[in-house]
Amino acid sequence: MKISTKVLFLFGFTILVLCVRMFLGYKFQNEILANTVQIKDVEAPLGTMSEQVIGYDGILTEQVLYAVMAAKREDYVAVSVYREKYNVIGGMLDALLKRDAKNLLAQSSRSQALKAEVISDLNKLDQDNMKLVAIEKNAFAAIDNKDSTTAYNLVMGEEYSKNKQELYQNYRDWAAMEHAVDLTIREDIYNKTLALIYLDLVLSLIISVLLVILALLLRSSMSSCMATVKRK
Repeated sequence: MKISTKVLFLFGFTILVLCVRMFLGYKFQNEILANTVQIKDVEAPLGTMSEQVIGYDGILTEQVLYAVMAAKREDYVAVSVYREKYNVIGGMLDALLKRDAKNLLAQSSRSQALKAEVISDLNKLDQDNMKLVAIEKNAFAAIDNKDSTTAYNLVMGEEYSKNKQELYQNYRDWAAMEHAVDLTIREDIYNKTLALIYLDLVLSLIISVLLVILALLLRSSMSSCMATVKRK
């Protein structure tokens, strides 16, 4: 094979390696960016929502208990304040379970099977929440009837405690799912970033070797030309 042919072959191969490097780099970077955006806009907010469930539930229980204590003191102005906050937080929790989390879940890149599991958890949490709300509203109704003892017994009773435990278990199931999905995506980002680094190193090494060989061939070709000129 002539030197000129070797030079052309190596030059073309070097261009091909450069194109492969650009294509794979672009592909990996797009996937990393997509996963990063997915975490920022979808998975992290879903994880926050899962934690908000137990937080909102705790605030609701707290407001009912504060209202009962205020009723025992016959401080019905305070009862109104606690009831107002209860209604606000209750509306936020209801919207989260019935609408917000499901709307955000639809944007997730996770499998349909995992989405179905989360929908199931959300429906269970919604049912648990409605049971608790029913008892809490009965407690407020008892307060309105100046029966703080009944209100206290309702929120400290066995049924209320059982529903709280069921809600807590379903919250843990959902929170664990969100943590697992978030961790999987972060691991994928890490693996793709590592692969991109190694790919860049390997292809850079290949290109360097090709350029060195190309330079040696060009030098050899030039030496041959000069030798030919001198003989003439």
